Amino acid sequence: MLERHDIQGVVLSGYGHLDHAAFTFLHVNDAAMAKKWLASLLPTIMTARERHRGEEKPASALNLAITYCGMAALQLSDDALSSFPIEFQEGMAFGQRPRELGDVDDSAPEKWCVGGPSNPSPDILLLYYARTREDALTWCQALSGNAPGCDVLVSQYSDRSSALEPQPR
Repeated sequence: MLERHDIQGVVLSGYGHLDHAAFTFLHVNDAAMAKKWLASLLPTIMTARERHRGEEKPASALNLAITYCGMAALQLSDDALSSFPIEFQEGMAFGQRPRELGDVDDSAPEKWCVGGPSNPSPDILLLYYARTREDALTWCQALSGNAPGCDVLVSQYSDRSSALEPQPR
């Protein structure tokens, strides 16, 4: 049986009712501060719990992802880090993986705005989904300078009808 309250909502839902999104890539610069800040975000992370009949859909949803480098930066133990699959440890830009994933030509790691061989590696990705463009952009702006223990590398805005747009920091 799935423990839906322990699964992030984005895993089981495409948030079809939320047409706008902001994706913010972060670099951890102070593990203790970042861990405390991330812990404070936990109550706001959207889970995959089932809504009760008649319950209104949420106006926004926040999910997060942490890279292998991010887990190391947050000081996860070496034993725990070594338990992850080698593909996760190496990352998406390693060896032949970009070709296998279709990240070639205009999508090649050399052209990424975060990660890849010429850019800082992201440690954390915050995924914020909202009903309106203004809500998504306001969330991005509020996050800038308000992520203790982390530096914002880049925020990108997207909606269902457009490509990703980098946002000023």
